Amino acid sequence: MEANVNKYCIDLNRLRSLVCLATAALALPLVGCGPTGPPRYRVEGEATFNGSPIPKGFVLFSGDATQQNDAPQTVVPIDAGKFTAASEKGVVGGPYIVQVKGYDGVKQTGVDMIVPEGLPLFPEVQTKIDFPTHDARLHLKVTGTASEPSLAVEILP
Repeated sequence: MEANVNKYCIDLNRLRSLVCLATAALALPLVGCGPTGPPRYRVEGEATFNGSPIPKGFVLFSGDATQQNDAPQTVVPIDAGKFTAASEKGVVGGPYIVQVKGYDGVKQTGVDMIVPEGLPLFPEVQTKIDFPTHDARLHLKVTGTASEPSLAVEILP
């Protein structure tokens, strides 16, 4: 009878080990999923090219490393002249480089290619901005010619 009791003790120890391993395996993907770093803020607004909404495109917000801002990059799509980055994907505030790419919105297809955004309206443009440490609304104004555009950023109230 005593041999049977020891047999069950060993089996219970193995079961405990298996339960611990299974718990650790299930919890491991959750490590690092919580918010880290400085708070991020929502950024939204409109993007225009010579006063007309940019049909499709992208806005890239990059912390300006030359000004000691190593904030994470945020890429936000432009659709019908509007863009929104929720706070969990937004900016942290401080010096940033803002880049805009604009497209005509007419899907292009051809041999071995599909360009859903369409043809470029202008080459990529960029400028620098000092973001506030709160949610922000912007007007990204691309002006000039298709070959020589410039970008101005207006922070809206």
